[in-house]
Amino acid sequence: METGINSFFIDISLIFLFMSLTFYVMRKVLPIQPTSPLFVRFWFGVSNGLTAILLIINSIELEDARIDLRLIPIALSATFAGPFGAIVTLGLIFIGRTTLHGMSAPFVESLQSLTRAFHPTPLGVG
Repeated sequence: METGINSFFIDISLIFLFMSLTFYVMRKVLPIQPTSPLFVRFWFGVSNGLTAILLIINSIELEDARIDLRLIPIALSATFAGPFGAIVTLGLIFIGRTTLHGMSAPFVESLQSLTRAFHPTPLGVG
């Protein structure tokens, strides 16, 4: 249990560190908003994507469960950079997760259910 709490504080520290560095590097273009130029929102999304990949690497393991805080960079990216920044962040998370852990069976099944949801079979065809 103690290592889980330590990992949680490390994850929060990573989020704070990367947000501080991002805001420092991008200080000339602040405030970052959904109406900011596209390259600003792109690099903000990249920064949050890299933060999320580090959070995946440093995930909290409790018995059989694996907990990571990658939703926080997604929410921050969506808040500051809008949908475009969030999509960039999600793309980097997808690439990083599949590179690190591969495609697990539940992940493949969820992708298959998503494709079925967006491409349903026509009525009467079984």
